[in-house]
Amino acid sequence: MVILFANLGATLMLLAGCALLVYMLIRKAHLQRVRERRTTVISEMDRLPRTSQPWQTTGNGDEMADLARDINGPLSTKMIVLQQLIADSQRQIERMETLLERIENAKQDNA
Repeated sequence: MVILFANLGATLMLLAGCALLVYMLIRKAHLQRVRERRTTVISEMDRLPRTSQPWQTTGNGDEMADLARDINGPLSTKMIVLQQLIADSQRQIERMETLLERIENAKQDNA
């Protein structure tokens, strides 16, 4: 212990060097963590599926209008058919209810 305090300047320089070394090691570890976070975000973005060809559009959007027309046509047809099926099923339900009432009335008349 006496030897360390015999040359106080050298002891302080040794402690300052150790503190500087610890600071540099901690800073290096922190910067590595920050770089790893950045690379994982970039690698996650690279894994997302992307189209191989860029969008080819014209100035007035003709392709989008054609696509919308191609999609809306079958959808409109299917909606009309569905509405007709719903109307038919409603008529069938009403017919079944009237037949059920007839059967119940016939049972009451026979009893």
